[in-house]
Amino acid sequence: MLSVVDAGMTDLQLKFFLETIDQVISTLHGLKSSDLAIKGLNLNGNTELSDQAVKLITDFVVKTQSVMVLSIERLKCSHQSITYLFQALPFTRVVELNVSGIPVNYFSIDALCRVIDSSHK
Repeated sequence: MLSVVDAGMTDLQLKFFLETIDQVISTLHGLKSSDLAIKGLNLNGNTELSDQAVKLITDFVVKTQSVMVLSIERLKCSHQSITYLFQALPFTRVVELNVSGIPVNYFSIDALCRVIDSSHK
């Protein structure tokens, strides 16, 4: 479990953090990605995550293919960012998604249902 709670990271700091973790993983030769799995990524309590931050997080879990639990809060992103996250879920190993702090009018139930439906086919 990789937990970065109440760090108050900016988008630039989050980008640096994720790039650093990715670089560390890529330098460990001789181990399979399953041996290096980050089973849980907990970003609760950070700054109000913007569109850029949500994209960085989404791209990271797609690329690493090891995060099974993704927990983020205090989102300050657009409907498109949340939709991007939902659409990317079938290309990840995320089985538990904990997201809080999204205004109800941003939450697209239709988009989530389409993603869930397509991932079961």
